[in-house]
Amino acid sequence: MSRAPHQLDQERADHLIRMLAAALGVAVLASIFVGPGGFGFGGGATWLVFSEIRLPRAVLGALVGGVLGLTGAALQGYLANPLAEAGVPGISCGAAFGAVAAIHLGLAQVFPLALPLAGLAGAGPATLAVLALAG
Repeated sequence: MSRAPHQLDQERADHLIRMLAAALGVAVLASIFVGPGGFGFGGGATWLVFSEIRLPRAVLGALVGGVLGLTGAALQGYLANPLAEAGVPGISCGAAFGAVAAIHLGLAQVFPLALPLAGLAGAGPATLAVLALAG
C-alpha cells in the first residue's frame, strides 16, 4: 500500500530538518574546536581562547542566525511574500538611519549603547510603517 503524498512531503521535510540540524552541529563544533591556535583545547592560554573567544562566538552566531531566520519567516508569512526579508520593506534602512543619526549627533561617542539603541529606535517606526502599509 502506498503512502499519501502529504506523508511523503512530511517525511522529506523531517529528513531535511534532521540533516540541517546535523550540519549546524558540525559547523558549530568546527567553529569551536578548529582555529589558528590548533585543534581542540588544553590548558592555559588555549583554554582561555576556547572559553572566552571561540565558545561565545559560536553560540552567539548560532543564536543570531536562528533569530534572523525566524524573523525572515515571520515577515514572509505576515506580508504573504516568499521573497520578503528585513531589507526589502525598509526595516534595515530605518535601523541604519537611526544608527547614522546617533553617530552624526555624537551620541555614540558619549554613550556606548547609543548606537544599537538608536538603530532599534529607527527600525521601530520603519516596522510600524511596513505593518500599516501591509494592512
